[in-house]
Amino acid sequence: DIRSYVAGHYQEYSRDVNGKRYVCTGSPTQVANTLAGYQRPAARANNAGTQYLRYDNAIVSIGPDGTRPCSIRVEDLSAGYNHGAFIFLGPGFYPGAPSGGAGGSPGGPGGTK
Repeated sequence: DIRSYVAGHYQEYSRDVNGKRYVCTGSPTQVANTLAGYQRPAARANNAGTQYLRYDNAIVSIGPDGTRPCSIRVEDLSAGYNHGAFIFLGPGFYPGAPSGGAGGSPGGPGGTK
C-alpha cells in the first residue's frame, strides 16, 4: 500500500482532515519515480512542477510546499477527487474516468481554459 510505504520511508511534518505531508529529498520527479516503482499508479500527471499519482484510494502529490523544495502529500481520493479538484490533470484524474479513458479537461487549477 502506497500510504504505508510513504509513512515508513518519509518523515511526516503536517496533517489536516484531508491528508498528510511528508518531507522528501531530491526532485519531485525522482521521488514520484521511486513511489511509482514501488506501486504503479492508476494515473500520473505533472502540473507546474508538481507530480500527481492517482491510486485506487489516494492521490499522492509531490512538489514544493512553502520553503520546502520537496514535499509529499497523501490524501484520500474522496478529499477532493470526487469534487473535481483534480479535473485539470486530465484523463485518469477526472471523477469516474479510468486511467486510459477519455474525459478530463485541459484547464488549470484556477478553472478550465
